[in-house]
Amino acid sequence: MNVIPFRPETFLSNDQIGGEMTEKEIYVFIEKMKKYGDVWEYGEVVRQYGNKALEEAVADRKFDISEFSSITGMIIDEEDMD
Repeated sequence: MNVIPFRPETFLSNDQIGGEMTEKEIYVFIEKMKKYGDVWEYGEVVRQYGNKALEEAVADRKFDISEFSSITGMIIDEEDMD
């Protein structure tokens, strides 16, 4: 008996499974990140976040920016102690 593997993408839209960003969404991501001083090029977004939904990619990157800010803040604070 042949078993056909379950593929959720045959039943769900890209938004429901995370999906890939459209070209328009990639440009929206780039513009949103510019507001935080985080400059991206089209190809970079495709390589790093292209397989995610726009909302997920934005949330991931905002978290990364926040983490980086916390780390650099701690480094600056340590330097002030000298």
